[in-house]
Amino acid sequence: MKRRTMDYQNAYYVSTSLHRNAGLCNQLFILANAMVECAKLKKNTLFVDRFLLEAYTSHKCIASRIFDFPRMNQILSEKYGFVLKDADPASKNGKIVQSIISSIPECSDNINTILGNDIVKSIHFNTRLETYVNTIVRAVDTKTSNKVNVVHLRMEDDACAHWGQVNGMAPHDFSRVLAQHYIDLIKCYIKDDETTIVLTGNIRNPVIEFLKLKNYRYFVCKKISIFREMNAIVDLCAGKTCNNVFIGAGGSTFTQTLCVYLNNTNVICKTINLNELKTPENNGSS
Repeated sequence: MKRRTMDYQNAYYVSTSLHRNAGLCNQLFILANAMVECAKLKKNTLFVDRFLLEAYTSHKCIASRIFDFPRMNQILSEKYGFVLKDADPASKNGKIVQSIISSIPECSDNINTILGNDIVKSIHFNTRLETYVNTIVRAVDTKTSNKVNVVHLRMEDDACAHWGQVNGMAPHDFSRVLAQHYIDLIKCYIKDDETTIVLTGNIRNPVIEFLKLKNYRYFVCKKISIFREMNAIVDLCAGKTCNNVFIGAGGSTFTQTLCVYLNNTNVICKTINLNELKTPENNGSS
């Protein structure tokens, strides 16, 4: 009982699903940011509230069903002196445990540090999910080439509507220009006999058609769940297997998260700046 009281006195609480529009990596950013604050301020416990299974819905589950808390806690306790626990009623009481509430830009600033990068890399998902990804990736035929490329294709309708507005473009115009940027980068950096994993929620687009037409050895992860963020976890784990070229969507927290995982490897990372799609430098930046 005394140990539990001490946890509350020297703990933080975080809700990764505070906002209904929080997708997988926005939730990861919020979690990682809270973990960074715990490490900085020498807290011993971070209480994590429920994970949102799909943005814009009320479908949630306890965080420990998504994240591998035992594995993560072994790392975090040894390196930073704190552990993660599922939130309980007492930890949600702001008078007992202080809540961490930060905007995504604030979280991004904290993550884009040496400590933040290390914290992100300590995040592991449920063993069942990671085992599934390892199984399907091993099943991909890599006999022609051992190189594995990854393309994060952020061309879903919601993305084209959002970033089209940011760029002052109609969604269909944004989609058309973005597709050409992806195709140009693929032509430049990826060979057709190399294995390429495409991470996307929409397989009906000109980039997929290009890969088919040119006989690229590409692969799209099978959707295993009715919930979008669960499928995004599978994609993220698959993306971490990249060992050659990664092409992503600058401005997307999913791409930013993968870039953190792939940092300090031999992977060539190229991103398309979705926030300024028409600028000349959009032939890719490392």
